[in-house]
Amino acid sequence: MYRAELERASLHELRRKSSTPSLGSPQTSLQEHPLCYVGDLSNGEKREFSVDEGSVLLIRHKSKFYALGSKCAHCGERLSSGLLIRGKIRCSNFGTAYNIRTGYLEDFPGLDNIQTHTVQVRNDTVFLMTTREKILAERALPVMTKCRNFVNDPVVIIGTGISALTCAETLRQEGFRDRIVMITREDTLPYDRTKLSKTTEVEPKSLLLRPGEFFENYDIEVMLNTRVKSLNTEEKVVCLEDGASVQYSNLVLAMGSVPAKLNVKGADLEGVKYLRTLDDALDLYESMKRKHIAVLGSNLLGLELASSIGKQSRSVSIFGKGAAPLTMLPTQVGQVVREFAQAETLFLRQNSLVKAVEGFDKVGHMVLKDGLCAVAHIVVPAIGVRPCSSLLLGSSVSTNSHGFVVVDSQMRTSARHVFAVGDLTSFPLTAFNGNMVNCDHWYSAQFQGRKAAFAIVSQKEMSVPLVPFFWTVFLDRTLTFAGDLSCVTDERILRGSLKDNDFVCYCIKNDEVVAVVNAGTRNAAIQFLEMTQHKIKIKKQDVVKNISDNWITYPSTRTLLE
Repeated sequence: MYRAELERASLHELRRKSSTPSLGSPQTSLQEHPLCYVGDLSNGEKREFSVDEGSVLLIRHKSKFYALGSKCAHCGERLSSGLLIRGKIRCSNFGTAYNIRTGYLEDFPGLDNIQTHTVQVRNDTVFLMTTREKILAERALPVMTKCRNFVNDPVVIIGTGISALTCAETLRQEGFRDRIVMITREDTLPYDRTKLSKTTEVEPKSLLLRPGEFFENYDIEVMLNTRVKSLNTEEKVVCLEDGASVQYSNLVLAMGSVPAKLNVKGADLEGVKYLRTLDDALDLYESMKRKHIAVLGSNLLGLELASSIGKQSRSVSIFGKGAAPLTMLPTQVGQVVREFAQAETLFLRQNSLVKAVEGFDKVGHMVLKDGLCAVAHIVVPAIGVRPCSSLLLGSSVSTNSHGFVVVDSQMRTSARHVFAVGDLTSFPLTAFNGNMVNCDHWYSAQFQGRKAAFAIVSQKEMSVPLVPFFWTVFLDRTLTFAGDLSCVTDERILRGSLKDNDFVCYCIKNDEVVAVVNAGTRNAAIQFLEMTQHKIKIKKQDVVKNISDNWITYPSTRTLLE
C-alpha cells in the first residue's frame, strides 16, 4: 500500500511539472502530459483523462496504447462508454466507429474524424505528447483534395441530402480532382433532416451539416433553388427547368423521397401538413402551439413527431392502421412500444383508418372508417414515402414497380455512368440473402454515398457490406435496430423492459439471429451490426446462454471481436 501511494505521488508530481508552459505558442507547441502507469490499464480497457481544459481517451489494445479525442464527433457522447471492437471504438449512442490508431471515421453516422495523439511509454509511465489546440478541437476534418481540373465534365449529384453530401466528400477524400456539382431545389445548404422530427426547437443554422465556406474551400459547387427537368443518359446531360443544361462525366441520383399524400376527402384543407423540409418543420411547429394534433401513422416518423410535439401542443393523438406500431419491426416490439406509450399517457390508437378530414375551410376533425370522430386542428400524415424519381421517365434508368431506382451492390443503375444513393434506391441486401430492399435511413444513405464515390473514383468495393441500421427517439427512449429487413422471422427472444430503458429483442430465422432491436445501454444492436459486417453468426442457443447480451466478452465471439 505504501509503495502504491509513493507511485501515485510521483505521478502527481510529474503531472504538476507538465503544466509548465512550453516554449512557443501555448496552442500549437507540443506538450508532454503523464497520464498513468502502464499497469493501470489492462488490454481492452479505456479511460478518459482530463488534460488542460479538455480531455483525451486512452485505450490499451493488444498491449499498445492509443490516445484519441474523448467524444464522438457526430453526437458528442463520451467514448469512454463506447465499444472497443476490432481496432475501432464505436460510440454507444449510434454506433459511429473510429479507427483507434488514425481516428478515421470507419463507419457511420457522422462526417468527421476524431483527433489522435502521440503516446510514449517511459519508465513504466504512459505520456501524452500533443498540443493544446488538438485537445480542445477533439474532432478532425478528413483530409480532402480540391479541384485541379476545371475542363473535364463534372460529377453531378442531384440532391443535397446526407447521401449526396457523403458522396461528394468521399470523392474529395479519395483524391478526385475534377469538378463536383450538387443540384437542389431547396434554398439551403445540406442540413440534418433527422432532427426535424426529433425536436420542435428548429434553428436553421444549427442544422447545417457544413458551413458555406466548406464548400468553397473544397470546390464543391452547390446550385440552390434549381429544378431538374429531365435526363439524357445517352448524351450524359442534365436538363434544368430554366432551359440550361449540365454535362456530366458521372451522375449520382440522390433526390430522396417525399411523404406519401393522404388520399381522402378533405385532404386539401388548411391544417393538413406534411414534414419533409426545413420550411415544412418551421411552418408545422409555429402553427401547432396549443392545438389538437392528429398524427396519421405509427411508424418511426409518426412516433418521433408525436413525442417531440407533445409538450408544445394541446394534445397529440396517433392513429395507426396496423395491429401494432412500428410495423417494420417484430409485432412483439410494437406491442411493447404501444404499452409504454399508453403508460406515458400518449394516445395511440391502432387499426384506425381515416375516412375523411372535415372542417370549414380548415381542419376541424377527422372521421375514421369505424365511425369515430376525432377532434383535430392539425393533421400530419406520416403514412410512408414515395421516391422522387419522376424525372427519370423516358430515361434508361430502371425503376421497380414502386418507383425506386434499382441499383447493384456498387450503387450502379441500369444506365452507364449513372449511380443512385439514399432513400430512392432498391438495393441488394448482400449481407444476408441478396433480396432487394429499400431502407430510407441516415446510416444506409451515408453508406451508399461512400460506396458510389468509391466506384466512381477507383472501382473498388468497400470492405464490409451494408447492414440496415437505424434508430428512433420516442418519449426519451432510443430504439436501435440492426439486421435483415426483408425476411419473416421464426422466433423472437425478448429481455428487459422499455419502461426501464433496458430492452432487447433478438429476431431468429432458421436458428440464427438475423436482426436485433434494443433500447438502453446493452448496445446489442450495435454489436450485431459489427458482427454481421464480418460474417460472425449468432445462434439461438448462444442468445439463450448469453443473458448479459455482451458479445464482446462472450466466449464464442470474444476472440473474433478483439
